Formats: sequence, structure tokens, C-alpha cells
Amino acid sequence: MGFELEPMEHLIESECWNLVRNEEVGRLAVPTRNGGVDIFPINHQVDQGSIVFRTALGSKLSGAVEAGEVAFEVDGTDDGAAWSVVLHGHAELINRRTDLFDSFDLSVRPWHLSHKPYFVRISASSITGRRFQIDRSQ
Repeated sequence: MGFELEPMEHLIESECWNLVRNEEVGRLAVPTRNGGVDIFPINHQVDQGSIVFRTALGSKLSGAVEAGEVAFEVDGTDDGAAWSVVLHGHAELINRRTDLFDSFDLSVRPWHLSHKPYFVRISASSITGRRFQIDRSQ
């Protein structure tokens, strides 16, 4: 009789944070003014129970900081399993001097050369994750 894994495992909060911390890119979902949703890939850093990223002026920044709630998602694979972590929270522009100086110490560096002077923090109201075995039989 072989060992069978559960089809899906719900991850504890600390494991969710570890997975997010170890990935370079996640996806930020923000509501649009016309009632839709935009999704942006962002490189990020975990900082004391929050996500910090850099951006420029535009729909990503305005959508994030004007929204009541945003979602941030990271996924990946390891050892034949896939996982997904979703964080919900409130995004705010980091504009207090002390917070801004602390943000410069984080290694949140844009991937391309465009100027991204704004730091945004997503304070988590919830974080959930799950892991499941990849079905390669099909």
C-alpha cells in the first residue's frame, strides 16, 4: 500500500510568509475606476508583516493607494508540488521620512531602468496559502 498525499494542504501563516519572502516576483491586483481589476507583476520585499514595492506614477500606484483593499499573489513549485499564497490588505504610499529611509535599506530594486521613486507598503489583513500535488498523468 503506497502513501498518498492529501489533494490540497492549507498552509500556516508563517509558511505563507516564508514562501512570499523567497520569491522575487508576485502579482498585485487592484480595482480599476470602471469596476474591473488590473494585475501587475511586481518585485517586492517582505518587511515586518507587509509587502513593500517600488513604482512610478500611473495606474498601479493610483489603483493601489486609492483602493480600500488590494490583493497580492505569489505562486511556485517545489518537489513535485505547486503552491499559491494570497495576501489581502491595504496599500499606502510610504511618505513618513523615517519609514522612507528604512525602505531604502530594503533591496527593492526595479528590474528595468525607468525611474520608480515611490515606495508602497501593503499591510496584510489576511494571508492564506495552499499546496497541492501536481497531476502529471494527463
